[in-house]
Amino acid sequence: MSASNPRRSASRRRALRLEYLTIAWNAVEGSLAILAGAFARSIALIGFGLDSSIELLASAVTAWQLRRPTRARRDLALRVIGACYLVVALYVGFESSRRLVLGRRAAASPLGVAVTAASVVAMTALGLRKRRVARALASSVLRAEANFSLLDAALSATVLLGLLADRALGWWWADPGAALAVAAVAGREAVDGLRRRA
Repeated sequence: MSASNPRRSASRRRALRLEYLTIAWNAVEGSLAILAGAFARSIALIGFGLDSSIELLASAVTAWQLRRPTRARRDLALRVIGACYLVVALYVGFESSRRLVLGRRAAASPLGVAVTAASVVAMTALGLRKRRVARALASSVLRAEANFSLLDAALSATVLLGLLADRALGWWWADPGAALAVAAVAGREAVDGLRRRA
């Protein structure tokens, strides 16, 4: 017991450091993505930036729960995250559908391409590290948040492909199409988060 407690404490400190790093990364990533999306009129980039803010909240709630793990904190954390994803899913789904119907094209965004490409690498690395620590701690909240980080990486790749397809192939619908994929995944996460109690 005395040997496992120091290991568990070290794992919890590692988990908290990873969460703080994720918070810092997503604060920068989300701000840059929303800025790039506003300039380029890209709903996919704006949706991605909003998703980053949800990931930031997920990390903050996870850190809060890790500092004093209880069932009530875990359930509250998962429900808050689920509600935030619902907001993102509704906004991005509505706006991307409207742009598809109206045929509105996004402008080129080198900043958006750079941000989403960097996010694929950073969030994959963070998500995989958090999964390993979650196994060591047997933490369902950290495991769920690690999955949010990997989801963020997948969404980054989706948005990046949409931006590149629009520029390289002239597929104007790729940007709002990628945004619809973001909305669909966010909606699924919202349902999972709001339903989960354990």
